[in-house]
Amino acid sequence: MDRRFIAAWPATQKLRAGKPIRELRDLTRSRAMLAREKVRLSCRIQKVLEDANIKLSSVASDVLGSSGRSMLNAIIKGESDPHVLAEMAQKRLRAKIPQLQMALTGRLTEHHRFLLKQWLEMLEAVESRIAIFDQKIEETGRPFAEAVDTWVTSPVSIASQAGVWRRRSEPIWIRSAPPTT
Repeated sequence: MDRRFIAAWPATQKLRAGKPIRELRDLTRSRAMLAREKVRLSCRIQKVLEDANIKLSSVASDVLGSSGRSMLNAIIKGESDPHVLAEMAQKRLRAKIPQLQMALTGRLTEHHRFLLKQWLEMLEAVESRIAIFDQKIEETGRPFAEAVDTWVTSPVSIASQAGVWRRRSEPIWIRSAPPTT
């Protein structure tokens, strides 16, 4: 689309994308909103842990990974012994059990447990919604799969130059879709 096309467009008609692209935009915007909510809830969980003087993030790179979640669930159920909690570490985190024991030594109260339970349940609900949106975006975007693959792998594409994953590029190609009437 060039400026001559836009200049020749009647002022009474709106220049907007077709319905399938608009629907994809709605879906990707909603998914982005849920992703922001997930980050917000993750920060809330981290804040509660810090308030309880639990420094899990100083040892575990992903507090909400499989090890972190099993520890959080144990904390919610009432476990407070740092040795027991540290033994829940999995894979590479098992090499850091002494540091974990120190990081998990804190002053947990029922208030902290209550908040952790609420935030973790909300986080899991948001994650399940994100998965539902991912599935719907994939389903709705199927007719455009060939165009997306061409755009993402094009040597002049920003997405291919930056090594952007397909999901990251979805909002870009949906926004840049040509308008249809």
